Amino acid sequence: METFETGNGRAFYRKSGSSIDVSWNPGDIKSTMYTATTGDSTEHTEEGSGRSFDRVWLTTNERTGDGDWVIERVATHDDKGRTFVRQYRTDPIHSFRLFRQHDHVTSIDDKLVSINSQTAEVRAEQCLKPENGIPRLVPGRFDRNSGTFSFDNPDNTRTIESFSPGRADVVKRDGTIEGTTVSGDKSTLKPNGEARVLHADQTGVRLNADGTIDRWGPQEKDNANREVLSPEEKNYLKAHNDIDRRDFAEIHRRFIEKPEKLAEFYKELGTIDGANNLTDQEKTALRRDIMHHVAYPGEIYQGRSPSCNVSVVQRD
Repeated sequence: METFETGNGRAFYRKSGSSIDVSWNPGDIKSTMYTATTGDSTEHTEEGSGRSFDRVWLTTNERTGDGDWVIERVATHDDKGRTFVRQYRTDPIHSFRLFRQHDHVTSIDDKLVSINSQTAEVRAEQCLKPENGIPRLVPGRFDRNSGTFSFDNPDNTRTIESFSPGRADVVKRDGTIEGTTVSGDKSTLKPNGEARVLHADQTGVRLNADGTIDRWGPQEKDNANREVLSPEEKNYLKAHNDIDRRDFAEIHRRFIEKPEKLAEFYKELGTIDGANNLTDQEKTALRRDIMHHVAYPGEIYQGRSPSCNVSVVQRD
């Protein structure tokens, strides 16, 4: 051990098979450092600033034993009690995880939803590019019934996404909604009720404000102008103004040549109205989820159950 008049010091010792190196400076607590090196070429360091990191020894030349220490994991802390963990595969960032005390955090892409195990409070955040090693979190909103995540943009628009990959909507200041999907489709929903869907193959459909349908595509049967809805469609649309009219239009386009299936679908969908064990909000979310699945069967969309391909971390 070495000590100096300034109070600085450094100590070396062994403990439980590890070599310990501790240095301290009373004048700068952040420069205090504790490093433990184990016999299997791993190293753990804790700094007075609250940051910690793990390194592993990678041998680059088996004959000479030459190599270098490579960072495998870094943990940093902010002033709100959050710990951010960044994991590496050699030098590039592999992933990072967020821990909050008592929180159960589910993350997909740049979206985080955390539930406090003590208060049941739900918090939604969008994770932006890390700054100084700590990701920047922007508050958002998570709707449990619909499984959607939304956040406000700097240009006063609002983005709504399915928590699992699916459709992302941007709500304009005039109320117009513009959407894109993982399959490359684009859609528009206007305040007057007009709904338009354009597919990547340039086929499409539009539900006009007067309740008629326009369709277009490469084959003659794909095209129609001011097409009248079936009685079942017309009645369902009139009774349910909470559905997404884009999905309604797309279902019409997909099943226009199978009117019996279209009629049966809306008959079965109507049974949700009489479900006494569901709230009105749950009924709305369920019928919207079902219609979206039918409109886009090839789309990865978890709706009310954001549980597919997720990373779940918890700290007690």
